[in-house]
Amino acid sequence: DLAFSRKELMAFMASRYGNAASEQLIHELFEATQGWVMGVCLFADNLETHELRKMQSLDTSLLDSLADKYFTSYLIKQLEDDLISFLVCTSITEKLNAGLCDYLLERDDSNDILHDLANRAFFVQACADKPDWYEYHPLFLQWLRRNLLRMRKPQIRELSSRAQDW
Repeated sequence: DLAFSRKELMAFMASRYGNAASEQLIHELFEATQGWVMGVCLFADNLETHELRKMQSLDTSLLDSLADKYFTSYLIKQLEDDLISFLVCTSITEKLNAGLCDYLLERDDSNDILHDLANRAFFVQACADKPDWYEYHPLFLQWLRRNLLRMRKPQIRELSSRAQDW
């Protein structure tokens, strides 16, 4: 699992910045990244200790921008167009399962796709409170939704309607 626990994140930030990062900032960073190591490193690599001392709270726009660059530059280039379309279109919902995805996209292989993504820890995780339901990592979900607006704007109304009907 490529995620820091809260304790590991505190230790990482302390080893890197001493006491420059407040507990509040570390808490907000953990909540925003869910401990995602690459997200934490992207954030940390773009700050100097003196900048961190000035921060009272997490600059989410910086984190979003850095995550966007990572997802666009590295992650998505590894995927086929059909999978990108699946991810972008299913981001219309907060949580998803195979039946909902099949209904939204008029297909019948969503169960295999979701299981594969979850098994690869590809920013998809099973919901602890709902068996057979999944959710995207929050930073990835935001990126997917921005792409939904950019790439599939004409489909948003239809996807929303189908999600509500389901």
